[in-house]
Amino acid sequence: MTRKLDNFRRVMIGTEGNAPRCIALQDVIGHHVWCRIYERRPSVCREFEFSWEKNASNPRCDKVRAFWGLTPITPEKGFDPKGFPMAA
Repeated sequence: MTRKLDNFRRVMIGTEGNAPRCIALQDVIGHHVWCRIYERRPSVCREFEFSWEKNASNPRCDKVRAFWGLTPITPEKGFDPKGFPMAA
């Protein structure tokens, strides 16, 4: 599910290019999306915080959501009871 980026790093297949979509994402963006390797996701995914995950916006998250035609996550939307962001 990865490809070599350089001698020290790997990237998830599908995350490069103009319309990135990680190979591990399942379902339809904007409706219901989940990561099929969530418990084993790479460090870069673990380090990426959704907006308002820790009571602060993340401009990178907002930019990705805008690219896919989604509105930014707001403090009012927050997270569902299971602790997962209601991102899509």
